[in-house]
Formats: sequence, C-alpha cells, structure tokens
Amino acid sequence: MIIKRRVLTLAAGFVMLTGPVIAADMVASNCTSCHASKNGELWGPVSPGSQTDDGFTLKINDSVYTVKYDNKTELKKFFSAKQLRDDKSVEVVPRSQSGNIITADSISYKDNISFIKPEMIMELDELSNLLKKDPKEANYVLFDVRGYGDYIDGHLPRAVSLPYYRMIKFKDRLPKDKDTQIITYCNSYG
Repeated sequence: MIIKRRVLTLAAGFVMLTGPVIAADMVASNCTSCHASKNGELWGPVSPGSQTDDGFTLKINDSVYTVKYDNKTELKKFFSAKQLRDDKSVEVVPRSQSGNIITADSISYKDNISFIKPEMIMELDELSNLLKKDPKEANYVLFDVRGYGDYIDGHLPRAVSLPYYRMIKFKDRLPKDKDTQIITYCNSYG
C-alpha cells in the first residue's frame, strides 16, 4: 500500500486521521535509470490493453495499481488514457488511494519519438495524392491507430481501424504482402 494515514492522538484520548501521507516513492525498476520519484510520485509502465476512458493499470515492479482520473486530474501530453501506449511509462501524482486503486491528481506522459526518422514521416500533400489512388493498385494500406470511438467519430477515406493498444488482437488486419506500404495516423505527433 502506498498511502498511509497520519494518526494524531489528542489529549482527550481521541484519535484523528489527517490527510494522506505517501509511505514510499514508487518507481518501476525499468524507470529508475531515467526517472527519480519525489513527493510520492509513481513511475511505471502502462499495462497492455488496460486503457479505458477513465483510467488504466500501472505496473510497478511486482505490484499493479488501477489509476483513475476525473475532471480535477491534470492530464499532461494526452487527453484520454486510450492515447497511452502499452508498456510506456507514465508519472502519476496521487490524490487519494483505496487499496490498489489510485485517483490521480496529475498524470504525465511523453511518448519517445526519437526513433522516427524524418524520411518516415509523410507530408499531408503526399498523403492527399496517395488517397486519390486505389489502395490495391498503389499497394498501400492506411491504418487509423486511434481508439475505435475516434475512428467512428470520423476517419480518413479508406482507413482501416487498428487501435495501437489492441494491435495484437487485430494483427490479422495487417497486409499479408510484406511489400505493401503501411501508413498510420493518430491524433498526436507520436
């Protein structure tokens, strides 16, 4: 358990519980080389497939926590837990805890896109020209890797839904021909 209660014994013999106190800073072992926890922050990877509209699970060493957020939670670098990638680390500043359920005061996420080479990024005019062609004739497939709800709200013509956080479940949507050009898009640069 992360949060303990501070106990004050009053002169009259009453015991009073005050606000939460973080028992220990929690940092997953694979995060300690880059991140240090302070003020009770939690650092750890998002459990694959756990992303929902109001939370996700966070694995810290041998413990798993359900992280919930609400309209009071400050979300940094994302708008919905469905944007969080599997196994990518987040920083959680807890507001409260009940068992292994944490309500976050703030959640920070910064996807590492340093691996993307500039030549792998398609400009909009190039994509627009490609979309005018038949995918089979031009040998390409366009994947909308956002969540299904975003896909239903609107997507590019001929796009196939392939949510990145459910990639394993829908891997049959990948082209069989290994020479097919794969184009993906989402709602953030990463």
